[in-house]
Amino acid sequence: MTTAHVALHVSHSQYWISEINVFPDDFTSDMYTGFNGLISLPAVTLGSFAIVMTGTETGNISVDVDWTDTEPPLDLDAWEEVVEVSMEFEEEPGLVFGPSGASSEVLPQLATGWYRIRVHARGRDEAHTLRTVSDDPVEEHLITAWPAPPGPEIRHKLTDAYGAEVRAR
Repeated sequence: MTTAHVALHVSHSQYWISEINVFPDDFTSDMYTGFNGLISLPAVTLGSFAIVMTGTETGNISVDVDWTDTEPPLDLDAWEEVVEVSMEFEEEPGLVFGPSGASSEVLPQLATGWYRIRVHARGRDEAHTLRTVSDDPVEEHLITAWPAPPGPEIRHKLTDAYGAEVRAR
């Protein structure tokens, strides 16, 4: 098990989970529509790139990662949104990115292979109201990942207003 914590700087209400060499040439509006409101796997990237939506438009959010060898217990009580997807990192390790680049110097990388990625979020409504968070983060995310064959998206919990707004687009 590998765990880490970082205050990740975000902009445009997002950060990414990706191989370092898989990055869309152009972000199009269809990458932000018709998904669960928390994590989008744009079809153009074939599951090697994910957009995680944040209520914070610009500023820091608190991100914890927990890379495990087996599926961790599901904790829904402490979170407002929890969604699980499959991702494959084919050629390079999986990294968490903010607008200033990869956070691999702080957050551990995922080795190549298939993973289940579970993203948890809370505080997105307050952060969305503030838009810019200059001081301590008000939004928290937990990303858990473990090696597993591909499977369908699971929407464990969808209760924040910001996520409902994103889903309605």
